[in-house]
Amino acid sequence: MTWVQALGPLVGLPCLALLLTAVYREQKGLRHVSKPLCSAAFILTALLATPPATTHAWAYAGLGLSLLGDVFLLGEDRRALGAGIAAFLAAHVCYLVWVLPTLDWAALPLWTGLLSLPLLAAGAWILHAAWPRLGSLKAAGVIYFLALSTLTWAALAAWLGQDPTSVPAALRGVGLTLFFASDLAVARQRVVSPGFVNRAWGLPTYYAAQHLLALSLAG
Repeated sequence: MTWVQALGPLVGLPCLALLLTAVYREQKGLRHVSKPLCSAAFILTALLATPPATTHAWAYAGLGLSLLGDVFLLGEDRRALGAGIAAFLAAHVCYLVWVLPTLDWAALPLWTGLLSLPLLAAGAWILHAAWPRLGSLKAAGVIYFLALSTLTWAALAAWLGQDPTSVPAALRGVGLTLFFASDLAVARQRVVSPGFVNRAWGLPTYYAAQHLLALSLAG
């Protein structure tokens, strides 16, 4: 990573500090300013990694939809949650279209299938905990975590099963694993057991994930 490419994460760090402060102190105004700025920082990272181009269109679409989802989730009601799920589901579909072509299915080792097991188990655990409170969003929650699990597995399989020395593949694999973990924190915060601790680890994990995905475009 060059010093220019590092500007995005460096801009994002103070924004993240402001966001965590706003969340901890329950300062809604500061949260509504700092969260979009945090999300804009990973767009900046992508722009500094490589200019928008046809080959990166799906990745940029995923980043843009993620920013939109972050704005939706500033709301506290069920409509905001539904809009956020829809935006991030669309983002995951874009990321999936971006990642799947990196898989060489014929050469993929059979053991990479085992990588899906902890992802599915974690998704099932959080869905089980959230199920009584999801209401009309139950189907959306299942589809969401299936899409996220498939996406994360594809990135890990492309990295660990095909080219462990590839820096872009590693950034995508680690990034999407962190993304998966951050979504567990979001689900726990919104529909299981709200508390600052969810955001204390979920927000840094989420923004680290997006910056890693953006940096992978430089490879």
